[in-house]
Amino acid sequence: MEQGEKKILISVDGSEHSFEAVRYVAQMLPAGRAKVTLFHVISRLPDSLLDVRKTSGIGYKFVGSQAWEQHQEKKIGDFMERASRILKTAGYSTDSISVVVRQRKGGIARDIGREAQKGYDALVLGRRGVSRFKDFIIGSVANKLIDHLQNVPLWVVGGHPDTKKILVAMDGSEGAMAAAEYVGNVLGDACPELLLLNVVRGLLALELSYEELSFEERDLIKLTKEELEKAKVEMESVFEDATKKLEQKGVDIRRIKTKFVSEAISRAGSIIEEADKGGYDTIVVGRRGLSKVEAFFMGRVSSKVMQLAKEKALWIVG
Repeated sequence: MEQGEKKILISVDGSEHSFEAVRYVAQMLPAGRAKVTLFHVISRLPDSLLDVRKTSGIGYKFVGSQAWEQHQEKKIGDFMERASRILKTAGYSTDSISVVVRQRKGGIARDIGREAQKGYDALVLGRRGVSRFKDFIIGSVANKLIDHLQNVPLWVVGGHPDTKKILVAMDGSEGAMAAAEYVGNVLGDACPELLLLNVVRGLLALELSYEELSFEERDLIKLTKEELEKAKVEMESVFEDATKKLEQKGVDIRRIKTKFVSEAISRAGSIIEEADKGGYDTIVVGRRGLSKVEAFFMGRVSSKVMQLAKEKALWIVG
């Protein structure tokens, strides 16, 4: 990704949660750094009736469809005006804001994904929708996009995340390094405080004292500690490379911190714990790992982090 003005696609559904996604972008990306498209997929029927028709195989005409559709168009139109105002208040020009409302053609995730692949640098959506049913739909959409939208970074915004600190989950893979570089590309000299975090799983805590362990268990613990020290040294080199790349993108190195966490039971759980302790409301994870097996595992970590980070913004990159 080249530096310069970024193209950001924000998928909205008219809810306060999707409005928070707009607010988050307005605060995270300074005016002049991005062009924002507010995107909505409108259905001719309520989602509940569409699902009933699909499962039952019954073809019928919803009597109030025209009135319902007009109501939805009015509602989303009002929302787009409100969302545009918050961007303009943040300094965005009228020319840097686009509004696109499309009729639903396939599934919601498919329609959003099709639009997202038109050269956007990020797809942003709120974690929850306008109702419990919408919460399920939005959660399902996010999971589908994580699984299938491989080439477009996805930002899932939950709650009211602050934009003053970012945590980047790192390992020794190209995918993790690409995630760190992505942050530099998107934010440059506007990048806030940044934590590069590496979490390594270890042996589960043993209840027995050292004297009660067998010789084999003692040897295993010794070997594990040696491997952890080796991993820590290797990650120091990775942190240095990432810091240099971020500096080249304009990030102030005084804002960059690094941390190595070992003996973790859960990578995702430790990432959330560190984010909570340090006040990092934006978490960035790479989609791909060191190998096909690691890539699968990293996908699981991303999914688990998304489940746990309900009041944070999660960027899934790569």
